[in-house]
Amino acid sequence: MARKMKPELLALSAGVILSIYGAGYLHTQAAASLGAPTRQISASATVPAGGSGSSTGGAVVQTQSSALRDGTYSGTGSNFLGDVSVAVTVASGRISQVQITACNMHYPEYWIDGLPAEVLAAQSTNIDFVSGATASSQAFTDAVTQALSQA
Repeated sequence: MARKMKPELLALSAGVILSIYGAGYLHTQAAASLGAPTRQISASATVPAGGSGSSTGGAVVQTQSSALRDGTYSGTGSNFLGDVSVAVTVASGRISQVQITACNMHYPEYWIDGLPAEVLAAQSTNIDFVSGATASSQAFTDAVTQALSQA
C-alpha cells in the first residue's frame, strides 16, 4: 500500500529541483554567451587577401594580421580527447586559408569543420567555440595559434 507524501516534503523537493534546474540554465546561458556557431561550413576555407570579418567569443589569442609573414604554417593542438592539426596559409600579411589536416579527437571532425571559416572571418583565433565540442574547438584554436606563432 502506497503512502501519501506530505505537502511540505513535496514543496521542498520541487523547490530543490527548480533551484538545480535554474542554476544549470544560468550556467548554460553563460557558456552560450561565449559563443557557439550554429552553422556547419567546410573544413577547408579560403578568403581573398583583402577580405575581413569579425567574430566574438571563446578563444584566447587574437593575432595582428599585418604582422604575419606570407607562407604556409602547420600546428597541432592537443588535449585529453586527442589532437587536431591544421595548415594555415598567410598571403599579403593576412590569413588566406585554414585547413584541418588531421583530427584524432574523441568526437568526429565534422563537429568542428566550421571553425576554419570562423578564423578566416575574424582573421584571428578569437572565434566562437562549438557547443558540445569545446575540447575539440580548443585543440583547433591551439593548433592555429601554434601555426600563426611561426608566421
